[in-house]
Amino acid sequence: MVSPTRPARQAVSGFTLIEIMVVMVIIGVIITIATLSTDRLGQQDEAAESRERLHALIRLAADRAMIEGGEYGLRLDREGYHFLQYREEGWISPEGREYRQRQWPDSIRVTLEIEGQPSELRGPEQEQALPQVLMTGTGEMTPFRVFLRHRDDTFALVLEGQGNGRLLRWNEEDGRPDDHDMSRRNRR
Repeated sequence: MVSPTRPARQAVSGFTLIEIMVVMVIIGVIITIATLSTDRLGQQDEAAESRERLHALIRLAADRAMIEGGEYGLRLDREGYHFLQYREEGWISPEGREYRQRQWPDSIRVTLEIEGQPSELRGPEQEQALPQVLMTGTGEMTPFRVFLRHRDDTFALVLEGQGNGRLLRWNEEDGRPDDHDMSRRNRR
């Protein structure tokens, strides 16, 4: 008869208290970095989302101006922006929910340049204020730059409108792309 073999005795080992503490510190550091990164990305996302929304709405207003053969305008202030349409009675709010008054997120600062010159953003209380940016039925637009930056950031996300109606989006940190680079990107 063959005797059953006994299993080899396995050594039982565990973690020391110091090893557990080191792992917990590493996990804590990783969680802290992830949290800070997520907060930073969330802030950048607000500015990026605001820029993309404004870009789409300007494009829509410019297209409608061309289709209707009229003029649309954009009025920016410290708290937000809204669109206007020129009619016989003057500048009025256009019909359509897409052109409603929009608010800037609290976490971002907005600055504006019109035709290369800084433009002061005033409060929304000025009801009869004229638009700073015009979009015409011929496809032309007032040259402008809107800078959106988180309150703690040095660099901004930029939306630039050119006189020919072209809109550019770029990051101030990377610098303004030249038109040659932009035309290659737009073809892709």
